[in-house]
Amino acid sequence: MHCEPTTNRRILGRGHSVGFWRTVSGAEVDFVWQSLAEDVPIEVKWTANPNPHDARHIETFLNLHSTRARRGLLVCRAERAQQLTDRVTAIPWSEL
Repeated sequence: MHCEPTTNRRILGRGHSVGFWRTVSGAEVDFVWQSLAEDVPIEVKWTANPNPHDARHIETFLNLHSTRARRGLLVCRAERAQQLTDRVTAIPWSEL
């Protein structure tokens, strides 16, 4: 699954980049999708049953980068998209 954001970036073209984020204390987000308009933190989990606890590092990122990041995604094996928190949505990997 880690190759999907990079592949999609090639399709979208310039103005988009993909990075990652990690704090000194160990909180991390697998990918940060950066566009001209916003940054979107993306966490990848193996679970088919995501819960709000799975979104904790995305929420940390959103709190620290609130001027550019307003929403986050948790990509997982869920059958359909579901809202985990006010700002984080879990989506099946096929919807990425």
